Amino acid sequence: MSEDLEDFEVLLTDDFSSTQFCNDILVTVNGQPGTDELDLGTPLKKLRYDLNEINLMIEETLKNNPTNVIDQMYRGKAVRNVTQRGLASSLEYLDISYQRVQREVIQPFERAQSLQNVLSKVHQTSILLRDGLVVMHLTGRLQMITGRRKPWSIDTMVELAAVYSQIDASLRENANLKSLKLIKQLESDTILPTRKELLSLLSIALTNALTAADENLENQADISKLAEALHTMSSREFTSTVQKAVLSFVAKSIQVLSKTLNSIKNFPLAFGEVVRRGTIIRKIEQVLQNVKFEETNLLAIFISRSTPKSVKPNRLYWEKVSDAFRREFEVSFSRGGPVGKLLSRNSDMIVDTIKQKMTDPHNHGGDPQLVDLMLQSVSIARS
Repeated sequence: MSEDLEDFEVLLTDDFSSTQFCNDILVTVNGQPGTDELDLGTPLKKLRYDLNEINLMIEETLKNNPTNVIDQMYRGKAVRNVTQRGLASSLEYLDISYQRVQREVIQPFERAQSLQNVLSKVHQTSILLRDGLVVMHLTGRLQMITGRRKPWSIDTMVELAAVYSQIDASLRENANLKSLKLIKQLESDTILPTRKELLSLLSIALTNALTAADENLENQADISKLAEALHTMSSREFTSTVQKAVLSFVAKSIQVLSKTLNSIKNFPLAFGEVVRRGTIIRKIEQVLQNVKFEETNLLAIFISRSTPKSVKPNRLYWEKVSDAFRREFEVSFSRGGPVGKLLSRNSDMIVDTIKQKMTDPHNHGGDPQLVDLMLQSVSIARS
């Protein structure tokens, strides 16, 4: 029998593909060169021939072995019956077990999962409403405080900054709050406009407090409150305000020193005033250092955010004073004439005054780097 099936081995393979088989037949029949027509008749004839041959083989097998064929058919049927009877109870039990698992495990689990999803959404909604109520309450408090008579006191501005800190924290913790129409309206109508006004007032108040400070720093409590409140509102605005105050001190000192170029005998008195301002700035540094914020302090924050380089307020003051005075001193000295000659004759007095005033521990503390920095401004007179 196996010899009879040799011509049909391709059809009996496990990976038989009817598409590939047809393609192979077409290629074999039409593989001859010199023809442009596709011959489909010959492959069809071959397939019909093979089909007839297989039918004849089947008929011959049935004629020659009828008993074996019938016996094999009955044997297969008997095996199926025995298998069905043997497995019927097991399959029925398996179906009952599956239905029970479906009823007692899967369905309750799916229901619990659905309930969990609902619970999660309810919980999210509850949190959103709670945080929304917090923002609404804080906004109401904001409106109540801003309703006080102006100009606002320092304590009022500090109180407003604290409320804004709480509002910002609530909005950061739940970003979905801004999706609520009511919160958007509160933000546009009340929160943002008042924030802008408060930032401006805090900046002005801190600038005034810093520039009005004296050596005793009697207003250090106000400076501390205003600096902390402004930093709470905007770290960038806090840094900018302190820098502007330092530059205000610089402008006043340069103005005083410039006048001495035409009357150098007044230099010791004028430079004493310059040193006094440096002393005030150094004490302001100590105040900022004492204001703690998380794991740092306001002085460290100012230094880290100052531009174009990280520098303490006092260092910034002396760098600006030294640079500006050097330019004016060199112009006057190089111009010659009575002014230039007077500066040259008094160069020792100028240098001694700088050293004496800046090394006095009661005035500035004698930082040698700052002394050298200021001496560089008059270096042309020492060469």
